[in-house]
Amino acid sequence: MRLAAALRGSVARDGMTVVGAQSASALVALFVDAFLFHKLTKNEQGALSSGLAVAAVLLQASDLGLALTTIRLGAHYIAAGRSDLARALFRKTLVARVAFAALVIGGAALFPERISRDVLSMQNGRIVVAVAALGVFGNAIVWWGVDVAQARRAFGSYAVQQIAAALLRGLAVFAAFAWLAGNATSQSAVSILAVIAAGNLAAGIFSLSISCGALRDSGECSAPLQRNEAAHIRLFEFGAYAAVISALTALSANADVFLVQHFLGEEDTAVFACARRLAMALNLLSTAGLTVLLPRASALNSRAECADYVRKAVALGIAAAIFSAGGLALAGGIFVPIFGGPNYTASIPILRWLCVAHGIGMVLTPLMLVLYPLRREGYIVFVNALLLGANVVFGIWLTPSYGLKGAAWALIGARVLMALATGALVFRALRKQR
Repeated sequence: MRLAAALRGSVARDGMTVVGAQSASALVALFVDAFLFHKLTKNEQGALSSGLAVAAVLLQASDLGLALTTIRLGAHYIAAGRSDLARALFRKTLVARVAFAALVIGGAALFPERISRDVLSMQNGRIVVAVAALGVFGNAIVWWGVDVAQARRAFGSYAVQQIAAALLRGLAVFAAFAWLAGNATSQSAVSILAVIAAGNLAAGIFSLSISCGALRDSGECSAPLQRNEAAHIRLFEFGAYAAVISALTALSANADVFLVQHFLGEEDTAVFACARRLAMALNLLSTAGLTVLLPRASALNSRAECADYVRKAVALGIAAAIFSAGGLALAGGIFVPIFGGPNYTASIPILRWLCVAHGIGMVLTPLMLVLYPLRREGYIVFVNALLLGANVVFGIWLTPSYGLKGAAWALIGARVLMALATGALVFRALRKQR
């Protein structure tokens, strides 16, 4: 009876909506990626993977904590019955996202040579960097739309935007190959990055069109929250932490690709990217949990509620990691040839090692959310900085000597250190709340 009641609950319904949307968009993205792995040469696929990693970091740089701020503060204002303040927040974060995206694109356009030479060690990579940056603008607006949907708990809108963005990017890639007559050229990576940028812009326009209702003034009027009110979460105080966390997360998520590209070159980057792309499918469950739980974790008010959340989050995270990460590792020999083709069999052992690292991450993602209601944002900054630093240090140490396996081992080592630090800090934060 308890199970049936839980499945009928709002959290379960929202979770199923999010998982369904992310499953659909992830399947579209995986299908497009498999198509590219089969069509492009290893050199071009390596260049494309590096360009996409650069775009991901630049997109996160343009976020500056706005995603966490929009979701947490928006959900807080709406729960407090202050929808007018929520709308004002949504308007400000949209303007900020557009402005930050423009600044990031301008910065990448000014220094493409330095990024391509010092970070990627890629010859003629500056045009890859410059074109990859263009994809940031449309994607930033899509992120704003899904953040607003999360804050409002409008998960139907969230699902539509996620699936539409994946489909539009996929259609843009297929259109590019039709234009190229299916032939990979020396500029294929640049062409694909350019059409992905166009797909992102179309997706951004679509997200804005269906999220604009959150910006309209309904005529409600309420007194603004005072700076010293207990219920008020100060935007700039939280935003400072969120900005740092956002930047560290982006760099940590792509440091392995940059290190492989820097030390081993485009072909090994392609092999690593094949395994990495399949392992990233495990993030589907982590992201679904984050999407559903962040607004709810932000509403926790007592130590007892936080402790109960931690117990449930760890238990569910471990079960999900064993089932999904373990299953993908065992089936790696089946999925890699289907996804990447016969030229990527070297990705199979790398995928298995990456599954270990991502399995640890699946436990950590929901656990770390409890640090927000405990007002320990500084702890989150610390563990993310630890992850990035350990990943870079281990990667510099292991990748040149052990190749792709060394890069995967570096990520595992960094995640183990992060898990130990996170467990200790959560325990400490809960004790201080007594």
